[in-house]
Amino acid sequence: MRRPLLAIILAFVLGEIGAVSWWNSLWLFPLLTAVTIRVAGTGRLRIFMSASFCVLFFLSGFFLMENMQQNYAKFEEMLSAHNGTVEIYGKISGISNKDSSYQYELKNVRIHTDREEIGCKAVSVVCCENMGASPGDTVAVTGSYQMFANARNPGNFDEKNYYHTMGIAGRFMGETMVITGKARFPAAAALAGMRNTLNETLYRICNEKEAALFGAILLGEKGRLDPVTKSLYIGGGIAHILSISGLHLSIIGSGIFSLVRRRFLFATSGLISAAAVLAFGIMAGSPVSLMRALIMFSIKLLAEVTGRTYDLVLATAVAAFLILADNPFYIFHTGFQLSFLAVLGIGIPLPVIEAYFSTDRKILKAFQSSLGITVLTCPVILNIYFEIPLYSPIINLLVIPFMEVMLLSGIFASIAGSFVVAAGYILIGAGCFVLRFYEFICRFFFGLPFFTITVGKMTGRSIFLYYLVIAAAVLVMALVNKRNLDENYRKVRLMKRGFIWAVAALLAVLLAGRPENSLKITMVDVGQGEALLIQTPAGKNICVDGGSTDVGSAGKYRLIPYLKSLGISRIDYFIVTHLDEDHTSILTEIFSDYDGFGLKTECFIFPRVISGEEDCRKFVEKARLLGISTRFFDVGTTLSDDRVAIRCLHPATDFPTDDKNETSLVLELEYGNFQMLFTGDIGEDGEKALIDSGLLTDCDILKVAHHGSTESTTEEFLKEVSPEFALISCGVDNVYGHPHPLTMERLSNNGIKSFTTAEKGAIVIRSDGKNYEIDTYLE
Repeated sequence: MRRPLLAIILAFVLGEIGAVSWWNSLWLFPLLTAVTIRVAGTGRLRIFMSASFCVLFFLSGFFLMENMQQNYAKFEEMLSAHNGTVEIYGKISGISNKDSSYQYELKNVRIHTDREEIGCKAVSVVCCENMGASPGDTVAVTGSYQMFANARNPGNFDEKNYYHTMGIAGRFMGETMVITGKARFPAAAALAGMRNTLNETLYRICNEKEAALFGAILLGEKGRLDPVTKSLYIGGGIAHILSISGLHLSIIGSGIFSLVRRRFLFATSGLISAAAVLAFGIMAGSPVSLMRALIMFSIKLLAEVTGRTYDLVLATAVAAFLILADNPFYIFHTGFQLSFLAVLGIGIPLPVIEAYFSTDRKILKAFQSSLGITVLTCPVILNIYFEIPLYSPIINLLVIPFMEVMLLSGIFASIAGSFVVAAGYILIGAGCFVLRFYEFICRFFFGLPFFTITVGKMTGRSIFLYYLVIAAAVLVMALVNKRNLDENYRKVRLMKRGFIWAVAALLAVLLAGRPENSLKITMVDVGQGEALLIQTPAGKNICVDGGSTDVGSAGKYRLIPYLKSLGISRIDYFIVTHLDEDHTSILTEIFSDYDGFGLKTECFIFPRVISGEEDCRKFVEKARLLGISTRFFDVGTTLSDDRVAIRCLHPATDFPTDDKNETSLVLELEYGNFQMLFTGDIGEDGEKALIDSGLLTDCDILKVAHHGSTESTTEEFLKEVSPEFALISCGVDNVYGHPHPLTMERLSNNGIKSFTTAEKGAIVIRSDGKNYEIDTYLE
């Protein structure tokens, strides 16, 4: 019964995926049904029942996900049309403190507008101060609706998807909150108070950085984590220890069970430890990895109490089913994916791998386990961070053995320190030593070559082939294990090693992806600013500008994630058209955290006409200190790469102007029959100088100057270059009114179709030198 049940649960999961990507999952359904029938037997009744259950669960998963999608869309449509204050009623299920504000999660919500009432499963309410409410309280809130932000570029954080995966339909900025009913069961409020007390104690007994780490690891409080330390953990492949998981439960549950077992019967001890684990889960906020562990821990206790055999794979499947039945969007939650893949890696391929490489050495077995989990979770990690932590299996091998010491030290110190601070100081010492050891290990490997390898985001097809190769490899190893080949026979050892190396090479090819074989130009959406990326067929990466005035840390949150999602870790040329902040703020970010960004730049290019200015000299000096070369462009300077040529058309070194915008570099890109013109922020004077120079020719695409300002893109200039399409980089609802209606009217009157990043997000152009196509990220 176990295998058909697993297939049926898998059908439910595939149905949920199919609701979002129907054609990508539909073709898997016949294969799933065939496998289910095969493992169920050949009897007609079994075949009929297995196929029927697969159809039923596939459709139920599909319609459940589709229904939630429709509800989210309806919710957003109704509230986005309402700009006033709304009244919200619901029960508080969780409270967190982040960025000097308090975030309340409300469940079973009713929202009243001036027109109608809307109901939804959960919303988030952000308040500037603590409203005095506790988990379990029912509250009435007045506030305004704030839409979740969509990702504007590939690789960027998608706020809407993140909150929807957690079942949160919307966010409200709370103005007032009134408690209409206290919690019926005060345990939740008491646990929340305990969580706050323990967290405050941690900050009293150790320094801020280590207290934040303990808060994340023990209590799920991640709002105060040090960004540098977090980046080290991510780069070392040990970010998983910052999330509460099954390891916490096994230590807490097993410890309590062993303690109470001395006095109580087996069943009673199991119930007490299960209650303690459940209380810890509620206190920690019940993240998805912890919910999975709670369900599996409960199943294991139930099996032990009833004398039944515990099946890890079946327990994992049941946990997935229960979690997804409550919130189907969890299928896209990275915590869900990593947690379940790690457990399945231990339950399915690891026993086969251990038998294939039979060894009695504990360290080799531990390494096999670490390597197996890393390989299985690699596609998910790539789709989050776009990098492979190369030394992750080794670092985890050094880190995991000390987890129990660190957890127990933190737990006992926070509890004892709440009563006697001196006791907390003494008990926290071992845990702090372990955390410092973790940081030392990560920094040590950080200094080694290839600490991380930027690979980029994997395509759906590559992910499928990746896991197909792993499944085939495990199947082959299982067949080899059945034959009981003599390990002392040299040819057998060579055959086994050769097979593993072949599998590793195939997986590496799938991870590496395929390079662009055509010209690709992307206008990255950085808000009110500008950043363009040129990828040549020969593999050169060229950035033209990088800055924003309305998006904080636009490099960290917009440009760098996009580059890494493409597998780009090196910029060959970074061209700065002029030094305004909306074109250089990302450059400043790169200079201030060159190593942390993980992006190496070979050469910066500036206009020669500003080479003597103080601001330019500062940029050049910073580049020199980092070992980056600099060049200066004026009229006639050319960058060539295979068939791609980028020529500077403006400004001449003697161009007379006091306006910095007019000295912007104007670049013409030519690739076969395709031409594109980059105009920086030049105005009417710069355009007139270009027309008089006689250097302008017709182009296919025009990068509109100065974000569509009315002072640029004159009628005479448009007639001279006569583009088919125009691209404009500007922020949504920016204070400058870009692009100006008069500019858009001029473009339209000349038959030029325009695209703006404010409406379309990232804009991508691909050309083979003869034809070209334009794609936009949001539409």
